[in-house]
Amino acid sequence: MQKIFIGLLFLFFHFRIEGFDLLPQFVGYILIGMGFADLSKTDAAFGKNGSLFYGFAVFEFCAILASFLLPGFVIVFVQVIVQIYALYLIYQAVENSEQEQGELGAVHLRDCWLFYTTICVFSLICNTFQILLIFDIILSIFAFIAYLIGFYHTQSLYEQRANRTDAEIV
Repeated sequence: MQKIFIGLLFLFFHFRIEGFDLLPQFVGYILIGMGFADLSKTDAAFGKNGSLFYGFAVFEFCAILASFLLPGFVIVFVQVIVQIYALYLIYQAVENSEQEQGELGAVHLRDCWLFYTTICVFSLICNTFQILLIFDIILSIFAFIAYLIGFYHTQSLYEQRANRTDAEIV
């Protein structure tokens, strides 16, 4: 779960120096894919869609190259759609795992995903019409943090569940 959390940090936060992103999104997708692969060894719910994250990484890398050829809005729009879908896949894996093995806070994570998705749509509208940009940035940061907190809660519940399982074995 920790690799997925770190991958989310790469997806959400962008630190640029002279136009170079120090936390590129494609690295985030690779980390999430690695996290899914690790979790799939003990939890089948994470094995189903894990390889898609590597495809998202390739897409993000290509988006960097395409940014020299295509209008920025087109690339950002597709990136947002991919990111929303990726976060949905994480939620789905958590929900499936919860149904099979116990509480992981899937409902809370779903609510965070819905909030994030709503803010992304609002953000795309604001950017299209160049309105409320400062408000949009503040809301986006708030949505990122809300999703990270939701996932952190899920990660904590997953670790507690793993510890209970380990204690039951002993």
